[in-house]
Amino acid sequence: MSFFDRFKQTPITDAIDAATSDDRSIEDLAFHLEICDMINDTKGEADDGAKDAARTLKKKLSTRKGATAMKALVLLESCVKNCGHEFHLEVMILDQLLVFATL
Repeated sequence: MSFFDRFKQTPITDAIDAATSDDRSIEDLAFHLEICDMINDTKGEADDGAKDAARTLKKKLSTRKGATAMKALVLLESCVKNCGHEFHLEVMILDQLLVFATL
């Protein structure tokens, strides 16, 4: 994996960006469930949706914009409740766990 591949935009990262944007309501559960379906549908593929989602949520949670971080936290809750084991493992990776623990 090259340096620039780590930061490529995927449909999942685009959806997370949209879900945490100022245009969206924090309670857009239908969109959150669509994102969860996208993550679950990429199970075992080369483009790992769980890894992309966890990385993007980590970035969104560490932002200084309170509204964006709150929307990311609500989306993280939806993903933990509705995504599979692969997503749970990605969230629990040590460097990501430290970000979640500091909140």
